[in-house]
Amino acid sequence: MDTKVKKEQIKHLEIKGEKKKTYISDLNVTTKGRIINKKDSKHFTSDDQISFTLNAMFLTMMNNEQYKMFSCKVLSEISNFSYEYLIQNAHLYKQELDTDSIYTKEERGDLVIKMEDKYFIVEMDMNNVIFRNIEYTDRVYRINELRGSKYEYPEICYIGFENFSFEGLDEGIEVFHMQTDEGICLIPRTYVLVFLPNLLKKWYDNEVDDEIKGFYKTILTMYETSRKRAYEYARGDEVMEKYLEISREVQNKDNGLWRSYDHEQEAIKSYEFQFREEAEEKVRKTVAKVEKKYAKASKKAIAKGVKKGIEKGIEKGIEQGIEKGMQQGIQQGIQQGIQQGKRENRLENIKILIKDGFNKEELIKSLKLTDEEILLLNKEL
Repeated sequence: MDTKVKKEQIKHLEIKGEKKKTYISDLNVTTKGRIINKKDSKHFTSDDQISFTLNAMFLTMMNNEQYKMFSCKVLSEISNFSYEYLIQNAHLYKQELDTDSIYTKEERGDLVIKMEDKYFIVEMDMNNVIFRNIEYTDRVYRINELRGSKYEYPEICYIGFENFSFEGLDEGIEVFHMQTDEGICLIPRTYVLVFLPNLLKKWYDNEVDDEIKGFYKTILTMYETSRKRAYEYARGDEVMEKYLEISREVQNKDNGLWRSYDHEQEAIKSYEFQFREEAEEKVRKTVAKVEKKYAKASKKAIAKGVKKGIEKGIEKGIEQGIEKGMQQGIQQGIQQGIQQGKRENRLENIKILIKDGFNKEELIKSLKLTDEEILLLNKEL
């Protein structure tokens, strides 16, 4: 008797009877509509603002006891704590971590704010390292304290500013808990993902609820690279008008900030160069496989079309800065390239593709064959 059990192709564990879930790790990243600083420092004008997405600016304006008002302003607009209460009771915990055993130097949040037994962990994320950042949150949660006969754990709120989004996620703010469908939470941890490109789009599409408008205006003021537009968001808000005043002074005087800015710009360019080299090698290998696979069907035309499509995929991957983006672009490029190549010997290529497993009806629809071409194709198959 054969006792071997065939391996099941299960991607995620699911519990019977529960609602179907979508995992954020399975979604495709998109950077459509995001704002980034692209100018070298020497080309800055009086209207240019360094966005808080730049690490140096974020740390200067948000993780600085002198400017605590700005981090408190952000938290007051997204939580149930008032700005005045935060100013009085919150302190920047990260600055105490240099000798703390919780984190090593490389393992800290961009901004950690402690208030009584509660922690806010704030991260700026340009390249989809959400799960690494969440791990920081889990480490803070493990700072337990023995009270009487039981351990008590701190309440944690993780806020991630993501300068990208995921296809299928259109909201500017998504809140995640570990809880039942009825809202009963297992542990006191909240994860807030703020998708900055979506935030911007929601604002211009006039789709922002009044209750959260203050948060949108606060974040967009710091997100903008144009001072003119930033002032439009900040108008009438004393704290954010002060942010623009101080950020201008910082930009005008802080040579250390500009050194960090130029260093980050160079790092981005260096990364893109390395990424392009790796991507181009993958293009060569992919085109070679396509040429071999479709050797009988206008090889050169298909390969040329595939290469052009893949190059678009490379650009998409470079912009996202992640492997998944490039792979998705390459797959789309292959499909587009095959269609472009097939135009030269249209029907002959379609016949080969059908024999190779492609669906005839889908090919007819996607390639928009004429009635005459359909008749000829059906006659020859």
